[in-house]
Amino acid sequence: MLVVGIKKYLGIWVAKFEASEEESGGVNFLPGVSSLRNLNIGDMYTRSEDYNTKLNSHMVKNSEWGAVAYLSYSNYGIGSKDKISINNSKDYYTGGSNDTKTIYSTNVNQSTTGNEYGVFDMKGCCSEYVAAYVNNGNSKIRSNGKSLTKSGEEDVTKSTNKVTVYEASNSKTEETVDDQGSNYDLSGKNNFGDALYETSTSGTVDKGWQGGVSQYPYQEKPFFLRSGIYNNVDNGGNFYFYLSGRRIFRL
Repeated sequence: MLVVGIKKYLGIWVAKFEASEEESGGVNFLPGVSSLRNLNIGDMYTRSEDYNTKLNSHMVKNSEWGAVAYLSYSNYGIGSKDKISINNSKDYYTGGSNDTKTIYSTNVNQSTTGNEYGVFDMKGCCSEYVAAYVNNGNSKIRSNGKSLTKSGEEDVTKSTNKVTVYEASNSKTEETVDDQGSNYDLSGKNNFGDALYETSTSGTVDKGWQGGVSQYPYQEKPFFLRSGIYNNVDNGGNFYFYLSGRRIFRL
């Protein structure tokens, strides 16, 4: 879970690491600890909001993930020629190690800037849910993402300032098939800039920008994943997007 906070006139702040769980049941974002996993996306969304209500904390949207990814890809980050190194910790340690000194020295190329000041865990460790889904009417939208869809109200079909709702190819008529490629095309018409449509060729391919997998959500997998997994060396990355899987989140 990537948690984002918004403060008036100051833009957004982004959690430096994937979420971890405190003994009190709350969440934090610390280096060298095991990522919080195996929650449904609705629970992740609620924990993100509860993290810091004064700063309007919330689970990251695709547009916010894209902002971090594009900054990393630019001259303000590690750049387009160098790729972020993968967090390959099989124990799911944030920053790639349980040793803070190692994280801020040996593992700095895992950050978006290539140094200790960037955002870590954007490639590898665990795939991360974002606050976004394809509104295809599948029952999992409300069973797994109840708080994400405003308590599961069936008539919630539009994006908010905290959740992006993508149009599905079967949203016009019941006869239309919920198709992965068609959903991807619709995102390009309505949501350009989310580091989805513009970083892939079809939304159904194994490689997008910087080798990131591009598999667009559809049918029983309506939610978006970013980042990739620790042992998926070739396919994880800033521009990776996939459909439901391991349950990690960030503010």
